[in-house]
Amino acid sequence: MNTLNKLFIIFATALTLSLSACVSGNFKQKIEQQEAARQAAAASGGPAIKAVIVPVPEEVLRAQKAKEAKERAEREKEEAQIKKEISDEDLEKQKIEAEERRKRPMIKTYTLITHFDTDKYFLTEEFKNQVMEIVEDLKQYEYKMITIEGHTDSTGAKEWNKKLSRQRARSVHDEFIKAGVDRDKLRYAGFASSMPVKTNKTKEGRAANRRTEIFIE
Repeated sequence: MNTLNKLFIIFATALTLSLSACVSGNFKQKIEQQEAARQAAAASGGPAIKAVIVPVPEEVLRAQKAKEAKERAEREKEEAQIKKEISDEDLEKQKIEAEERRKRPMIKTYTLITHFDTDKYFLTEEFKNQVMEIVEDLKQYEYKMITIEGHTDSTGAKEWNKKLSRQRARSVHDEFIKAGVDRDKLRYAGFASSMPVKTNKTKEGRAANRRTEIFIE
């Protein structure tokens, strides 16, 4: 087979693969197929050929931009909610709801035993593993809602602790989503140091108060 025939066959193959990928809408696959065609050209000993580039349809680009804009707006809304100042009145309402929650029958409750360091809300690997264990455990239950409560010790200013407790609850909330839990079945709230389980006068007590409690209904 002469070089001209080889080039014609390779070009035709690349064009066919490109058009097929375009029809299916799988543009990533299309690019991979074009790369395979170029490699085939090089392996045949013939000169390199240019890939046949099929432009991405305008409606696909618009849909992708709309999706990115929606996700960005949701992230900004969540971040604003965390940073939002919560009044003492609202905090008291949350406490009343939390106390009522503790009176209702729950499918299950959890307290994450890995405590946060002072002024920190990042999850350690051990913390993340505990969340994964909870997710696995929940697969055996039919539940409607998971409520995540963030709590702090009494160290630091009250307003800071309000934000910090929300951030701690949000960190666990996000880890549940990463593990595949439905976002619509999750909610979180921060309680600052308003609901201690032990005294804040000792190091051990403060460590116990820096916690996350999870209620499954």
